Amino acid sequence: MSNSVTITTKDYDKWFKTVGNPDWTNAVIYYALRSGGKGIQLKARELFKSKMGESATHHSPWVNWGQGGELFEGIQISGHKDAKEVSVSIMGDYRLKWFEAGTEVRYKGARNRNSTVRDRLKSSGAHSTGAIKPLYFFKQAVENSTLEQTIMQSVQNAFDKIEHQ
Repeated sequence: MSNSVTITTKDYDKWFKTVGNPDWTNAVIYYALRSGGKGIQLKARELFKSKMGESATHHSPWVNWGQGGELFEGIQISGHKDAKEVSVSIMGDYRLKWFEAGTEVRYKGARNRNSTVRDRLKSSGAHSTGAIKPLYFFKQAVENSTLEQTIMQSVQNAFDKIEHQ
């Protein structure tokens, strides 16, 4: 599973071709894609919090480009209006990828590439630091998202708002 998902208009072009004015169509399309991405982001954050408990709110100095924040805030959304695409990624805090995919048992101690696990354990100060079980919170959020419905609802709401102006 990838660490991010990108939503583009490629799959939804047939819906957007029926719209008339291209000036506000781009804004509506971007708004709709961003709403769909926001749905995935919120679902991933909710799943991460439910699986991690209080650890999900641990302060992380790597979130928000070094300004800090809570660990679950590393699930971020970014967009590009001209390219008409939105991306949701768990790489806002690099540690989230370990919780998503899990890790093997790791050992702290000897760093010799040719050494075996037994050799590492025999060396002074070597000990197991454990393994992280995969949570698959992001994968489940993407699979369980109602992306198409969210995008269509956002487009409908935007067109209704434009008609009433």
